[in-house]
Amino acid sequence: MTNGSQVNIGKTGTKVIFKPGIIDCNNGIPIEHDCHLDRSVAYYLEIICVLAIFGKSQLSALLTGNTDDSVD
Repeated sequence: MTNGSQVNIGKTGTKVIFKPGIIDCNNGIPIEHDCHLDRSVAYYLEIICVLAIFGKSQLSALLTGNTDDSVD
């Protein structure tokens, strides 16, 4: 979804810095992702929707996984 992303996690795991780089939405090429079954698809959609708004092209994503979860 992005080009040139950087993710830095602090030594203690309490600080995360995410720099998305250029959000190109994979230039319209469909993205497929198998979501971990411990979290629902909505967990992944929360960040995808926020990033897709700023994308340079249309986003096409296919997420597979759990759709019912007591956490999300």
